[in-house]
Amino acid sequence: MAATKPKATSWVCRTPMPTHGKIGLERASDWVVLEEAARVGAVILVHDLDYGRLLAFSGASKPSVVIVRPSRPKPRNIFGRHMAVWLMIERPLMDGAVVVLEDATVRIRHLPVKQTKQSERQKKVGQQNSKVGA
Repeated sequence: MAATKPKATSWVCRTPMPTHGKIGLERASDWVVLEEAARVGAVILVHDLDYGRLLAFSGASKPSVVIVRPSRPKPRNIFGRHMAVWLMIERPLMDGAVVVLEDATVRIRHLPVKQTKQSERQKKVGQQNSKVGA
């Protein structure tokens, strides 16, 4: 018998993650949250841009992140927007992507994000600056 695919709502809306309390995700660093989400196959739903940036520079292909940027950030607006575009974003989220949901646009960036020469230089400059400040 073929394995059945989990329902979208249980796959994406896994809140809290099964190990949330065990490792203290509410106080964990962004990196720990990313690692745990990748380990358990969860998708991170956030309002800030930090997770997308971390994934872009890490070269990782999981976990997927949905960044919501609505003009009216109320739960019903976020949920409604998410469901309106679900068929467009489901496969990329399962494969590994950063999805940005705005009021009128959806941006999908497949993971891993390919590094350009300019982004590699910026990363090196950032590393050098952190050494100088230490």
